[in-house]
Amino acid sequence: MAVDYDSVTGGSRTFRTPGCDTSSKQPAATRQLFRLIVVMLGITLITPEAVGQQSAWRPTNGPMAAHVSAIAVDADGTVYAGTFKEGVFRSENDGHSWTRIGLDLVDVRGLVIEPGGQLLVGTFGDGVYKSSDRGESWEGLNVGLADPRVQALISDGEGAILAGTFGSGVFRLEGGAWQPSNDGLTDIDVRSLAFGRRGTAYAACRRGGVFASSDSGRTWALLDGGSRLGALRFVFARGNQVVAAGWVGGIARNYSREGAWTPIANGLPNQKVWTVA
Repeated sequence: MAVDYDSVTGGSRTFRTPGCDTSSKQPAATRQLFRLIVVMLGITLITPEAVGQQSAWRPTNGPMAAHVSAIAVDADGTVYAGTFKEGVFRSENDGHSWTRIGLDLVDVRGLVIEPGGQLLVGTFGDGVYKSSDRGESWEGLNVGLADPRVQALISDGEGAILAGTFGSGVFRLEGGAWQPSNDGLTDIDVRSLAFGRRGTAYAACRRGGVFASSDSGRTWALLDGGSRLGALRFVFARGNQVVAAGWVGGIARNYSREGAWTPIANGLPNQKVWTVA
């Protein structure tokens, strides 16, 4: 699909892309986005047996992309899916049909929806884009972002937005510009970010372990040895529990910032873990 570049001003480029409804096409199983249709409150870790007993997965009609890399859901139930160089898609009917809404040639790594409805997209190599009209147009949001190779993008829903980069650590969005926020970080290859309770932020760094921040990402401290996992890929927080995943050692859990990490990879046939939820 062609992308019209409507304007180039001040170093930021605005994209406007005609919609492409994919409701009439049925993609292959490997290209389908699956959505959990039963919400299970209070369950942190779910075994395959529990999933089989309590919930079911169903395929949606798309989006038409080989690699879906990020998902976000708006307050009204609109679903956004970011892909690897095949665009960002939007579904307003629970995945029954999808509309391609632009950014066709970027590597999407994160999606954030602000309380006011603004959509932010973090990309590897092209920095951050924003849209205030549900993806109908896009504008670069990269002032102060020294490294456009964004690997993680998160929001606490109350104004704090953090971006983790491949080679320059963490950046915090303040007043429309990014500010470096690496005080205490000893590894600036940030693979994943997460917010826990009371505004505590967590950063999983590839070699340096897991870091915690009690001031929404302004300063960081290593979280008890870093998780003792190698090649960290992901960090997830819920309540006072932090779960980290890596390519060496599988998964580990920490119940408090002062507590020790506990391996929880027993039974995993493959301990090269990309993500947890």
